[in-house]
Amino acid sequence: EVIEAPFGDNTAIALSKSARINMDLKSYPKAIARFLLLEENAKFDDYKFSAQVGLMTAYNAIEDHVNTGKYAELVEKNTIDDNTVKYQASVLLGNSFLKSFKLDSAMLAYERTVKGTQKVMAAEAQFNIAYIYFVQQKYDESEGAISKLLKELSVYQDWASRGFILLADIYVKRGDVLQAKFALNTVIANHEGQEIVDLAKSKLIEIEELEKAKLVEKEEEKFDVNIGGDSEVNNELFEEDNDTEVELLDSLNTDVVVPTDSTITK
Repeated sequence: EVIEAPFGDNTAIALSKSARINMDLKSYPKAIARFLLLEENAKFDDYKFSAQVGLMTAYNAIEDHVNTGKYAELVEKNTIDDNTVKYQASVLLGNSFLKSFKLDSAMLAYERTVKGTQKVMAAEAQFNIAYIYFVQQKYDESEGAISKLLKELSVYQDWASRGFILLADIYVKRGDVLQAKFALNTVIANHEGQEIVDLAKSKLIEIEELEKAKLVEKEEEKFDVNIGGDSEVNNELFEEDNDTEVELLDSLNTDVVVPTDSTITK
């Protein structure tokens, strides 16, 4: 009844409380509706700012990256005292740009976060900086960004472990399979969260499948003798029974799994 009454201080309080309750219940559309009313009608800046933070958070929860970015930009600009909120907004703004493939803008938002805080938002931002370099095929810069993550923010284990997985992707791109497997096995042996361990295991399986495919290719190369020459060895091979050749070619009828790149998590 208070919410439906003409807007006043009591209405603002009621809307704010109702929105928070719906956030706790994960009823995000209802929370968003109340935050929008509060932002539009509140007379005091504190209520407007609170609504903008709520909208940023709620839109992020439903993966509406366009509106997340819209309100993250407002929150980042309007935050004065609460650095936690400010740099959370910077990360979410960066994520919004990243989802829209605006890599330069995303990089700037992440860099502001890393420069401004040492909290978990900085770890996420530093990982995403490394990821952007990876997407741009700047593997040395990506490795350098991962090194900074591991040296300065390794206390945030989830992001440190994701850094190791991204490092494995870099090694695969360079053809250094042994180092890639070592990085992934480090995560598998030491990380406590099952989701990230499973990601590392899936990457390891992909690398092993790639190795198997390359071994088959090597066997095929050994079999593919110089057809254009007139050596007696070639003639003898072609005079032999074809069962061996058929068996080898059949062994190539498998899907080759190419390692996929690390992705941003939520």
